[in-house]
Amino acid sequence: MITMPDNPIAKDDSRKPRLDLVPPALIEAVGIIRDYGTRKYHDPENWRQVAPERYRAAMMRHLCLYLRDPGGVDEESGYPHLWHLACNVAFLIALETPEPMAVIPMPDNVNHPSHYTAGKAECIDALEAATTDLVGIEAICTANAIKCLWRWRYKGGVEDLRKAEWYIDRLIKRLEGSA
Repeated sequence: MITMPDNPIAKDDSRKPRLDLVPPALIEAVGIIRDYGTRKYHDPENWRQVAPERYRAAMMRHLCLYLRDPGGVDEESGYPHLWHLACNVAFLIALETPEPMAVIPMPDNVNHPSHYTAGKAECIDALEAATTDLVGIEAICTANAIKCLWRWRYKGGVEDLRKAEWYIDRLIKRLEGSA
């Protein structure tokens, strides 16, 4: 048995896709349909010569047939429509995704969530600038109101607008001396 060092600097896989998370049944289903197609067309690379719109049409046909009968099989191949659907999706991904896939940036929902990074500035920078001379509850209410107004279109909708209103009302009451 080979043991790997616990040193994370030795090998960093954090930006690579976790293929071990793909259900084996999906891989096997696509493999079976690919084997069927290779035997039928006598060329394992023939699928690359087909226009993507043909795969979209076949994908939709198999999806509709699957939705009508989840246990249904393709009349010609005898294999489930769901497997054919998966294979068509696989072809479209291969044909329409830039290579290599590992270069596609993963979203960073901790450091740079998309609902706080829309536009030319990042929300955290605006919050810092807006609250520089504020302290305590005034800083908190101001920052939270801005944060809710910043993200309402991308995250919480009207609920975020109501939250912003709540923080503004709380700040007004504080400044008027009734909170």
